[in-house]
Parts: sequence; C-alpha cells; structure tokens
Amino acid sequence: MDQAPSPLVWIAIAAVVIGIVVLQWRMAVQRRKDLASWAAKNGLDFDPGRDYGLEDRLPDFSRLNEGFDRYAYNVSSGRRGSYRVWIFDWHYCTKGRDSDGKRDDVDHRMSAVVVVPEYHLKPLLIRKETVGDRIGEFFGAEDIDFESVEFSRRYLVKSPDRRWAFDVLHQEAMEFLLSSSDFALEFLPGGVIAWRGAAVLTPQELDEVLRVPIFLLDKLPPSVIEELRGGM
Repeated sequence: MDQAPSPLVWIAIAAVVIGIVVLQWRMAVQRRKDLASWAAKNGLDFDPGRDYGLEDRLPDFSRLNEGFDRYAYNVSSGRRGSYRVWIFDWHYCTKGRDSDGKRDDVDHRMSAVVVVPEYHLKPLLIRKETVGDRIGEFFGAEDIDFESVEFSRRYLVKSPDRRWAFDVLHQEAMEFLLSSSDFALEFLPGGVIAWRGAAVLTPQELDEVLRVPIFLLDKLPPSVIEELRGGM
C-alpha cells in the first residue's frame, strides 16, 4: 500500500514553490526598474501597469490580436525623431491542455516595438525563413526573392506589392539586415511592428530591435515617401 508523503516532503515542496515565486517576483521588479531607466535615458514615458487598450490604439497589427486576455505592460512610449514609438511587453493566452490532458489556458509573453511614421505604409512581412517556408516554396508558395542570394536564403519576404518590397529592401537595407540579429518585421498602413520570436527582451536587445524599423524608414527613397504621403 502506498504511503502518503510525509509532512517534511510537503514542506520541502512548498518551500521550493515559494522560492520560485519570490525569484520570479524579484526578476519582474528588477526588469521594471531596468526598463524605466532605459525609457528615461531615451526620453520616453514609462508605465509598468497593464494596458488593455493598446491594441485598440494600434488596430492594424494582427500580431496583437492573437488569443485572449491580451494586454501590454512595461510600456515605453513617446517620439524618436519624427516617429511615434511604443516599446512594450505583451501578454496573451491560448487554449491548451495540462499534463493530465485537461483543458488549461496557456500564457504567452513577448516584447514588441511599434514605430509609426507621419504617413501610411503598405503591407510587407520580413522574417527569418524556416524549413517549413522552403517546403512551401517547393509546392508553389509565394516568396519575393532578391539579387542577394544570402538575403533571400535568410529571410522570407511577402507583400502584395513587389515594387514596395524592393523600395524598402534596397541594397543598403539588405546589408543592414544581414548584419543584424534575427527578428520579424511587419509593415502595415498604421506603422511597423518588430519582434524577436516569443521572447521577452532586455533593454539592450530592445535597442537593437528598435533601430531596425527606424533604419528602414529613414532609408526610404524621398520619392517613395512623397508617394506615401500623397496616398493619405
């Protein structure tokens, strides 16, 4: 007959659980302090609280429409040059199952950067190419290729407007992206959202991600910007 665990075992388990909770709390507090300092250094406002309305203020971004119980937190916002910027941690839930097969909500967290210029953009997706993407291409899935074989091998690029893709991804832009860490970028009429997988990023990593969409927008040809302004 199986014996019930002794009280000492339960005490040890409880101590471990409490230790994990305390460690997570301390890490969250330290992260808020680090992000507040980073925001102040960059001349941005910082709010650590939950923001359930950010997706309504940034309605174009499907990346922010996944799952349920969605909210931003640790939000830095303000201006970077002529651009409006939001840098934030993002939470959402999806339906899943626990180890016993029972339905359970699964929490997801990531960091994202949104950069909004003073003109509307056109749709364009840029992200690291996967094995699944290559298999899809074999069966006819569309992907825009460029003269740079290295760039085309590393990145998946999709847009309903091929000319726009080439306007954004000129030689200087491709060289810049090849020298950067892997990330995902989506251009939509309301701006650009950038993220790095399902990762919560450090302030140093956020610096790197933030500079990517700003660099690409800064390097748009003046004639293209004028055309975009005319389409508003």
